[in-house]
Amino acid sequence: MPMDLIVAKENEISGQLDSAIRKILIACCPHHTDEFLRGRTLNDHVIVLTSVLQDGDIAAAHAAVIDTTILAGSTKLHVAGVANVCVLPEYRGSRLSHRVLTAAMEKAGTMDFDISMLFCTPELKKIYARAGFIEITDRSFACIENGEQTHLPPEKIRMYFPLGMPKFPDGPVDLLGCRW
Repeated sequence: MPMDLIVAKENEISGQLDSAIRKILIACCPHHTDEFLRGRTLNDHVIVLTSVLQDGDIAAAHAAVIDTTILAGSTKLHVAGVANVCVLPEYRGSRLSHRVLTAAMEKAGTMDFDISMLFCTPELKKIYARAGFIEITDRSFACIENGEQTHLPPEKIRMYFPLGMPKFPDGPVDLLGCRW
């Protein structure tokens, strides 16, 4: 049976779909069960867009887009942050993450975002690169937490996807908070 691809703004998510998404988030990230029982976000992010592949009433793959702002040099960027990308274990190996990411980026491209951005581990980099994300290697990334500036560790891969802006601006990056 073919899966249904749903790409929806947050206010279009039904209670039934919300429940199915929470189940996949808990299954893929059991260490965040308490947070996902309360909502579908971590770190107080605001989800603006959700992309999900459903197999009947099961959410098999999911990606969310959060609305955030960062600075690159002196350029303020409106960012579609990629969050909570997951695929149930029994559906892995079928490039479902590629499908939900591609659909999310297509929809985000119709909105008022400059770029999309995510952070990942080295073993996941190729999945995001296949979906069109480009690694950012030539600048520092910092955030301020409790009045202290910290830099992201180098093992955290930084990637962006061009939306309204064709290339990532020059200069050091300030994440304007450590909610990433």
